[in-house]
Amino acid sequence: MSFFIKGHLEGGEVRGGVVQGSRGPAREHGEEKGRAPTMGGGKNQPPVQDTSDFRMATRGATTSFLEDEVFLAFSTYATIVVLKTMLMAPLTAYYRFTRGAFSNEEDVRGMSEEQKKKLLRNHPDVDRVRRCHQNDLENVVPFVLVGLLYSLTGPDAATAIAYFRVFAASRLCHTVAYVLPLPQPSRALSWLTGLVVTFCMAYSVLTHKLLL
Repeated sequence: MSFFIKGHLEGGEVRGGVVQGSRGPAREHGEEKGRAPTMGGGKNQPPVQDTSDFRMATRGATTSFLEDEVFLAFSTYATIVVLKTMLMAPLTAYYRFTRGAFSNEEDVRGMSEEQKKKLLRNHPDVDRVRRCHQNDLENVVPFVLVGLLYSLTGPDAATAIAYFRVFAASRLCHTVAYVLPLPQPSRALSWLTGLVVTFCMAYSVLTHKLLL
């Protein structure tokens, strides 16, 4: 008895795609001798999908994205402005100690009542640094979120890198102008420049594929 199967059977001979078995015919549904029957009934069973190709494609896409020039530039400048924002906290502490201005009772524990009255107070320099820190939080956080979405849209590399550089430079200039301080409109212009950059990236994200 002759029939079509894929592969070689034990003790059989393949001739032109037809297997002639020397130990009797194989079972129906394509089962080989000594092999357990497959679930679902042989040739009508759907093939098992191998997920290795999908995993390799996903890994390759992730690696390609992490090596993208725009994403690398965004990561660099986002890290710069986030670190600058974080450094405002120790700068505030420095001004508190050097100006002798504390806001919490436990900060002056162990001192005399007269000393506490002198130290538990506000100081213009401390308040200035705190306002600068607050302004960083209000602008850097939106930049990081919008900038990440902007990087995912596949923007022009030169334009994107220019956006990131201008924003980082504007925030550094804003801090210098606020803390020293420098005369206006230096601080206002640096703040406005960074804000315009964030709005431009947000506009690009919304117009890339507008789904409402």
